[in-house]
Amino acid sequence: MQITQLTLTRPDDWHLHLRDGAMLEGVLPESRDFARAIVMPNLKPPVTTTAAALAYRERILAVLDPRLAIADFQPLMTLYLTDATDPGEIARAQASGCVHGVKLYPAGATTNSEAGVTDIRRVHAVLGEMERRGMPLLVHGEVTAPEIDVFDREQVFIDTVLEPLLRDFPGLKVVFEHITTKQAVDFVMAGPAQLAATITPQVTWGTNPAQVTGIDGTVPNADDFDDPTTRETVARALEYMGLTGGTAIRDITVDTVFIGSCTNSRIEDLRAAAEVMRGRAVTAKRVMIVPGSHAVKAAAEAEGLPAVFRAAGADWREPGCSMCLAMNPDKLSPGERCASTSNRNFEGRQGRGGRTHLVSPAVAAATAVAGHFATPADLAPRGA
Repeated sequence: MQITQLTLTRPDDWHLHLRDGAMLEGVLPESRDFARAIVMPNLKPPVTTTAAALAYRERILAVLDPRLAIADFQPLMTLYLTDATDPGEIARAQASGCVHGVKLYPAGATTNSEAGVTDIRRVHAVLGEMERRGMPLLVHGEVTAPEIDVFDREQVFIDTVLEPLLRDFPGLKVVFEHITTKQAVDFVMAGPAQLAATITPQVTWGTNPAQVTGIDGTVPNADDFDDPTTRETVARALEYMGLTGGTAIRDITVDTVFIGSCTNSRIEDLRAAAEVMRGRAVTAKRVMIVPGSHAVKAAAEAEGLPAVFRAAGADWREPGCSMCLAMNPDKLSPGERCASTSNRNFEGRQGRGGRTHLVSPAVAAATAVAGHFATPADLAPRGA
């Protein structure tokens, strides 16, 4: 008997940002469907010690509502690795029974990462203790050097940090978190048994491709960043995008969905989008499907994909640049929000005042159906 569907009745979340204070109270109820979660430690100040992790855990437990299914939710705590982390902290973490990993943030790579590791060699003693005790290292994998293009940062991190780390600590358990490139997937698949990875669909929230977070995340606040220039850049991006810090990505509604461009409207992209839309109806106001070339269009038509898109309520178009760069009438109006599979989201890229969020074809298709950012797993079963 062939298995065609697998239902996780109570899944775990292996990468969860709960934040703290009022934001914790707002975010935690959204995890009601999960039994356990690995809780990220990048608070202000960061969770760098076992004592701080246990105190944070108590704040989480205090928010749990006994009236909800989340009352039995188990937060699995992590420590934030810094240049000054004491190797002895690993023994204390393991003895607590509540700390289950240590998170590596390269300094300046993401939200509240300014206290992160500046040079992996500075934490070799800690990594050695983790290897000895079997404590997993959870890795945010990108370099931060400004001369490295944002699209190359993951690959350069693999070459200059992760590969040497695995060689120096062959017994260390490593989780390469929220990987975003085929190169990273290939590296993990060819890597040793103690190397694993997680994949999180990414959504841009700002006005350049580096202003991005996982779909499970929230829009950052400008004050989350210590660097004054970064704060100014983030504040301007949030103003242009009409977003408020702390907003859950899944709570952002869209007006238009554009599945197109030469980079992300290949035949495999259209197949993925069609599989999501098949038997469903879109709810976004405008959904445009633009094949990346005439060859892609011909292949899609031979497979019957246009019929799937049209049945769902999407518009099947001729190949071309279209809304990727606001070509001809295919452009956003001021304030109009778009989930787009193109690869640039600068101010005005898809029309003066238009707000572009970059997503994958599968997420774009699910968002078209839901009307807000979503993954295929978020959608109700067909016919439900």
